[in-house]
Amino acid sequence: MIKGILFYKTEDYERNKWFANEIVSKGKEYGLDIEIGIFNPYDINEAVEMAKKTKASFALVRSIGFINVKNLNQALEEAGLRVFNNSMISRIANNKMETFLWAKKSGLFEKGLVINSEQISLKPTHMPKLLLNNQSGGIKPGDVLNFEASEYIYLGEDAFLKYLSYEDFCSELERETGFIMKSCDGHGGSEVFYINDEKSCKEAISVIAQSYIKDKQIYLNNNEFLPKLCVVQDICDEIGIDMRVYVLGGKVLAAVRRDSKVSFKSNFSLGGSATYIPKENLSCEQKFVIDLIVDNLKPDFVGIDFIRNKGKWVLNEIEDAVGCRMLYQVTEIDPVKLYVEYLATELNNGDL
Repeated sequence: MIKGILFYKTEDYERNKWFANEIVSKGKEYGLDIEIGIFNPYDINEAVEMAKKTKASFALVRSIGFINVKNLNQALEEAGLRVFNNSMISRIANNKMETFLWAKKSGLFEKGLVINSEQISLKPTHMPKLLLNNQSGGIKPGDVLNFEASEYIYLGEDAFLKYLSYEDFCSELERETGFIMKSCDGHGGSEVFYINDEKSCKEAISVIAQSYIKDKQIYLNNNEFLPKLCVVQDICDEIGIDMRVYVLGGKVLAAVRRDSKVSFKSNFSLGGSATYIPKENLSCEQKFVIDLIVDNLKPDFVGIDFIRNKGKWVLNEIEDAVGCRMLYQVTEIDPVKLYVEYLATELNNGDL
């Protein structure tokens, strides 16, 4: 038996327990002894020590970390483990700005196969302690404070995030119309916003503030909150539609189109509908992008997400720890079985 470890953050494991346990169970059928490791995303060294303690020779990382913490995949590779996916895929796919920069460097922007993006930083500000002390009944994270005709949401540690107005956003970004904003390390559509008026601005800032409060350990450095890095993206001309292409071992496994009639986000987990698309129906542009990613980034198992713009399917994101619910929902494919077969083949130098 080849020993390995399957890493999840606690909340991700609870949400994907069946999938994780299936990997462990199926692994035994192929000579893989896989142990589940619940890791603390704030302490990558602890996860590496866990892998060493189990005497694992390979690791599956099914939870993404944070862009300002050392990449777990990289740390495990440095410890001598074969990691699925590799650290280059993890770094690029789990940072939306890195994805765009890689795509641009690879010529996709020039070919009109990725939408223009730019990075912005939302920076917390500090208030005078005297002002805080004068708040009747005290103040707690999440509370909103009015100061000098502006609203601020309290993050803790004497820090606030200012509610920017739609006019301020457009002025700062030199834009006259609405736009898409995504946190660089968000996933599952939870931190993706269509900014087109005052209400959408306020909702976006509120969600970003909650991520600061929830993951304070990550964003605090010497008692100072780090900026929240976000990507601002032009709006595609066909919203509420995308397609995820699942790629396993360098080959297309399946494709699923997702549609939403109620939101610009078509994520299946957010209520979008899903339709199986035969891989033979992929466009020439999609095949070109997929081949480029496979040839240059060497992914093991990823989702490549496309959106529609100017009559083409263009690259939107690469999903590292890609979810498989849609495959079970709309196809007869057993992704766990195929994934474990692939792992066993890779770990046995091409032989099952």
